[in-house]
Parts: sequence; C-alpha cells; structure tokens
Amino acid sequence: MAHPDPGAAPGRPHHISSIAHLFLQEQPQEREVDKPAAPLVWAVAGPGDSPVSAFAAAGLVHACSPRGTLVEGDAPRWTAGSFSVPSGEQSPVHGPAESRVAETETFIHHLGCLDPVRMGQMESLVAGRGFGFVPLTGVGKLYWALLSGEAGSFRAAHLLGRLIEQLRPERLELLVFPQAWARAGLPGWLVEISTGDPGGKESDHIRLCADLAAQVAGGIPVGVHLVKGSDNLPGSFSGQRGDTTFWSRTVRHTAGGAG
Repeated sequence: MAHPDPGAAPGRPHHISSIAHLFLQEQPQEREVDKPAAPLVWAVAGPGDSPVSAFAAAGLVHACSPRGTLVEGDAPRWTAGSFSVPSGEQSPVHGPAESRVAETETFIHHLGCLDPVRMGQMESLVAGRGFGFVPLTGVGKLYWALLSGEAGSFRAAHLLGRLIEQLRPERLELLVFPQAWARAGLPGWLVEISTGDPGGKESDHIRLCADLAAQVAGGIPVGVHLVKGSDNLPGSFSGQRGDTTFWSRTVRHTAGGAG
C-alpha cells in the first residue's frame, strides 16, 4: 500500500512527471553560440588550359587563413600548391589579422581546368555514384576563373552550365584574368600578367561574360571580379600596411551571399 509523501503539501501529491519537469528546468540550456559553425564548401574551376583556377584557389585559401583548407584531386594540370599552398593542409597564416576574413572552416576544392572530355568524365562519375563515388555536395560558392579572351566564349559558358548542373552551388563568382595568363611559363609572362588589365577595350567581353553566365546560372546570384595588375602575382596574397588583399576583398564582398 502506497503512503503519501510526508513532505508534500496536502492535496498536492508529487507526480513523477512533475518532478521530471522541475529537474529539466534546472538544467542549463545549451547556447547556440557554443555550437561550431558548419564548414563552408567552395569549388574553383576554369574552362581553359591556363593556371588561373589554381592561382585563384591559392588566393582564396590564403584569404581564409588560418581556417582555409585546400582540396585537390588527382594530379591536376596546374596545382594550387604551385603558388605556395600545400594541398590537403591548412595554409600558413600570412598578412595582418585584418586580412583574415574567414571565421568558419572553409574547404576550397580545386577542380582544375575543365574541357569537354574532363567534364564528361565528371558527369559519368556523378551518374555512377551508386558504385561508390561520392559527389561534391553542399557547395556554397563556385568560383569560375577564366581569361578575358574567354569571357565571351559560348563554349566556356556551356561548360559552366554543365558544371553548375553537377555542383548546384548557391552562388557563382566569375574571376576574369588578363589574357597574358595564356603564356604562363614562357619568358616574360610574369611581367605581362602584372601589367595586363582584363578591362579596357575588353569591357564588352566582360559584360557578355556576365550575361552568358546569368543565362546558365539557373537563377543563382552572379558576381564578376576583374583581377588586375599586381593582384596577378602570388606576392599579392599577403596584405601590406594593414590593407586587405584582392582575395580578402573578394571573399568579404560575397560574404553576404551563400557560404
């Protein structure tokens, strides 16, 4: 036979549910700020044979220091590691604290130079993901690096549309480099890229590039960034006298969009 709790008030028996409720109320509530933010996933690629996508990937990793990590596939033609960023590792801290814009772990996947053959291989792998292939998912931003001479190319726009269809990013950023990058590795090319300007007479191509990208982007936001002058050199990755770098400004400019 059950006996009433001598400490209970008359007419107010303690129920297990009431005790449990009071116990739960006394526990400290978990704060959202204590939860680590989900990592960001970005992809970088280009339509041609130049190293501009590798250079862009390196710049973005530096801009996200110390929380940017480069991810590259098997032996891309040009590697971001060529521009002093170790593949698969966190980049070293460069430049003043003001130039470090990433507060969240960011994985930058460098997909390299894409042509119709490589794009077809990627599409085949995605289609056969049931055989163990894990596609790149959750892409917040796709950075599409191309030369000013490719800005109005329907071929490049077609490749971009196919890539967007596979990755389904939340935002597209176009990075337009001087045409001189096509001579990468040849005598005098470093001087040419640092003095080249993707604007000027080619501004019509830039506008056409944005229009073509918008047509294949499927309604996602599209940004255009011109890489000018010394911003084409690896030395520009680190800020000077507290100034932010082109890559830091690019990341900061798009921070209000998708991660």
